[in-house]
Amino acid sequence: MKYIVGTLHSDKYKLNSSIEVTVQTDGDGYHAEWGEVGEYGTGETIKESISDLTENIISLYETLRYRPDIKIGKNLQRIIDVMKSVIIEK
Repeated sequence: MKYIVGTLHSDKYKLNSSIEVTVQTDGDGYHAEWGEVGEYGTGETIKESISDLTENIISLYETLRYRPDIKIGKNLQRIIDVMKSVIIEK
């Protein structure tokens, strides 16, 4: 199922546009994925899987955004660019 996520539930970051995530059941719970960047979250409920996903998105964003010393390839640069286009600091 497709869901539209409009918030990261963060004190530090917000979305300047909604993102579309796909949620699927995996037998033991749910798996939510933001396919555009390949990030995912899991949980026992849809809400938990989306919450885990948003936490993982913030973690990935902070890891990539604040590490100018690391060399990255084109695919990872694309992911950073996509994230920077929708995530802004409050």
